[in-house]
Amino acid sequence: MLHHNADAAALGLFQAAKESPGVYVFGANADQSSLAPDRVPGSAVIDLPRAFLLVAAEVKEGRFTPKVEAFGLSSGVVRYEPNPALDSLVPAALKARVKAAADSIAAGTLIAAPRPTSMQADSPQRHRAHRGHREQPDNVLSLLSSVSSVSSSSLW
Repeated sequence: MLHHNADAAALGLFQAAKESPGVYVFGANADQSSLAPDRVPGSAVIDLPRAFLLVAAEVKEGRFTPKVEAFGLSSGVVRYEPNPALDSLVPAALKARVKAAADSIAAGTLIAAPRPTSMQADSPQRHRAHRGHREQPDNVLSLLSSVSSVSSSSLW
């Protein structure tokens, strides 16, 4: 079982898995089951349009504050998408445990392994202000400019 986080750079990994019996790869960032239908049990999917809409809703409601946003399972931005073609390979008891874990993570009752400090949304390393230099929020301005380029009527 392999998992990558390389988008298109992982195409070689999917090809190698197709050529290697018993090797499986989880997709990342999108449903990648079509890249190796017999070798991808599922994918971790990031729903960027949903992330944009969540931030746009904060702006529209006047609740937005510049920050690094870390979306998780509870927001619906991140989800696991199983490959129906390989559904029979995963025992029902394991599916139930994975669903229970995902539900508990989303509810905040199960804490997933913490990220290294440098990757935390509120990390001092990510928000280091320099004397005489105004701190800029990571990616928020580019996110908002992307959202603002879409007409408000198509968002709501």
